[in-house]
Amino acid sequence: MNRSKISLAVAVICLSITGASYAADSTSTAATVTTDTSTTTATKTPLSQSTTSVQKNLTRDSDSKGLNNASNRLEANQDKIEARKAERAQKRLTKRAEKADKKADKKMDKAEDAAEKADKSADKAERLEKHEEKTERPEKAERSERVERPEKSGRK
Repeated sequence: MNRSKISLAVAVICLSITGASYAADSTSTAATVTTDTSTTTATKTPLSQSTTSVQKNLTRDSDSKGLNNASNRLEANQDKIEARKAERAQKRLTKRAEKADKKADKKMDKAEDAAEKADKSADKAERLEKHEEKTERPEKAERSERVERPEKSGRK
């Protein structure tokens, strides 16, 4: 009993600490980054942390070929990511449109099938009526009764 209370208390304390640290992290992502040229707000992107650190280092040492190369590559990668996102969004839209078209086609097919069934049943009813009118069967002739045969005695 005491162990469960203690473990529950420890779990609550740990969760509250992690929650507080997460809250502190979430406010730090919305902080502004000040550079020599302009003030920008850091948005959460896949490459945001690397971009900010490269920009900070570029402000200190703008002649560094490695930092310039890294900055160019980060921009190119960000452009690729945005292009992929746009492509995926376009694919999703086309898939949704195709699904909607298929649903509409199925509804049309069901309506057409129902109309065809109704036509077939009407045609069948007409054919049956015509068939009944054409063929009047004469009454069957009575058969003569069979002759009764004496029962055979058992074989010996």
